[in-house]
Amino acid sequence: MIDCLDRGKYYPATITNIREEEDQELRKIEYRIGFRVYPEYCPNWSDYKKYWPLKDSSAKDKSRKVYFGDNENLDEWIPYYSKRIDK
Repeated sequence: MIDCLDRGKYYPATITNIREEEDQELRKIEYRIGFRVYPEYCPNWSDYKKYWPLKDSSAKDKSRKVYFGDNENLDEWIPYYSKRIDK
């Protein structure tokens, strides 16, 4: 889990995928960021309800994992060096 800037403030987020490419000896790394938390990986997930007060905690992603937060359609690829990411 990380904190990531979105809509003018930092939200808890999960790195759902990592993409690495090499171009002319330069390595490019991007994270797929999901603005959500998964109860199975985050025991204190209920503390994050304040970030998404109108969201339902019974939502499931494409893998059928329960999450709390934004839908997968809002995921973003963000470079690992972006100032939007605060670990």
